[in-house]
Amino acid sequence: MKQPFFSRIPLRLRLRIYFARHRKNVNENLGLIIALLAAAFAGWSGYEAHKARKDALEGLKIAQRAYLDVRGHRADFFGVGNPPLIRYTHTLAVYGSSPAFQIPTK
Repeated sequence: MKQPFFSRIPLRLRLRIYFARHRKNVNENLGLIIALLAAAFAGWSGYEAHKARKDALEGLKIAQRAYLDVRGHRADFFGVGNPPLIRYTHTLAVYGSSPAFQIPTK
């Protein structure tokens, strides 16, 4: 009975071939792992930069001078009298480190 080709190769050479293949597989997988880790850290860094930018914008809103922002939404004209009746819908927003409170609105 004939022996397989690989069993006729000396043990030292077989081990060298085995470890060369093993080293190649490890190196290829190690490159993949490093690439995935680099992508994950890049994503994390981008998230942190985005979060820092949002926090800085929020800090700017808090640190700016106090003011009252009035934003109009809609003005409705109705009635035929002179002058016509106008209903104006608006919202009040307060910004700053010492915002104005209890402002009377009509």
